[in-house]
Amino acid sequence: MKITSISFSGSNPSMGPHNSESSRSLNMTSYEAEANALLDDTMINGEVTLRQYLQFHVQNKKEEIHRVKNAYEPEHLTTGARIIDLNISIEDHGTVSLEDLRRFRIEGKGYTDFEKLIREKGSVHTSPSMHEMKREIESANLRPKEDPEVSKISKELRSLKDED
Repeated sequence: MKITSISFSGSNPSMGPHNSESSRSLNMTSYEAEANALLDDTMINGEVTLRQYLQFHVQNKKEEIHRVKNAYEPEHLTTGARIIDLNISIEDHGTVSLEDLRRFRIEGKGYTDFEKLIREKGSVHTSPSMHEMKREIESANLRPKEDPEVSKISKELRSLKDED
C-alpha cells in the first residue's frame, strides 16, 4: 500500500457565513518511511492499525469498517467545534477519509510523528469565509458586467415603454 499524499481539512460550519475552510497537506512520495510508520504504528479506535483500516476500505469490507468505527463512542461532541477530516490518498485506490476526527480515537507514535512532520513540511491552504468574500467584493466596488446584447434589448424595451 503506497500512500501518495495526506491532508487534514477542516471547517467550522456553526460559524455560518464566517466559516472558513483550511487544509494542510503533504505529498508523501519523499516520506515513505514516515508513511509506513504512520500506517503501522497508529491505532484506530484501539482496534486495528491504520494500515488495516485502510485495507478494509480498499477491499470494501463494510462490516469491518463499521465495527472499527463503532468501537469508539466519544463522550461528548462539542458543538461549535472545528471539524477536521484526515484524507489519505492511496496509489491506485483513491482517497480514504476519516471524517470528523472527533469521532475517532487515533493513537500511537506513528500518528504523533506524522502530525509533527505535516506541520513542519506540509503546505497550508485557507479559503476565505463568505463574509470575507462579500466584504472584499464590496470594497472593490465590483459590479457584474452586463451583456451588450441584453443591454441593447433593455434600452429598446425602455424606449418602447416611454413611447406609450
